[in-house]
Amino acid sequence: MPLLRPVSNKFPIGLEYGVEYPEQFRHLTVSGRHEGVDYLTIIGEYIRLPETSKFYAKRYDSDRGNHLIFKFWRNEHGKKNTYRMIFMHLSKTLLSGRVVGDTFVLGEIVALTGDSGTWYTGSDGEYRSHPHLHFQVEILKYTPEGKPYWQHINPAFLVGKD
Repeated sequence: MPLLRPVSNKFPIGLEYGVEYPEQFRHLTVSGRHEGVDYLTIIGEYIRLPETSKFYAKRYDSDRGNHLIFKFWRNEHGKKNTYRMIFMHLSKTLLSGRVVGDTFVLGEIVALTGDSGTWYTGSDGEYRSHPHLHFQVEILKYTPEGKPYWQHINPAFLVGKD
């Protein structure tokens, strides 16, 4: 299956997956590390799904800005794994009246890039808002007691890495 990045810019910028935040910004995530990949864009660039998936949620908060969450499943090593993709800092969603649970296909346009929410540049320790897409992938895991949780994974498995 060919790899499809969510935006046309094929190179991530800024903080790549797993980069450790400076001390003053570790509160931004549970791990203290950048949990996705940032792609520099212009405002209004199409965001395409890199995997056929089901629409899970549309949300807004001051850090992530406008964001969409999609779930997908893959059979791997005899086990069906559940994943979710999160697209953050959107200027507009393009869901065309679709509702939670609807299926979207590989390559379908779901949103436009933007600069909603905040973004840490890493250079001078300041928060800035720049047009970009933060793309994050998580896998559903379970504790030994059976409690579900989402574990961040490197999005490169889905979209490739240059």
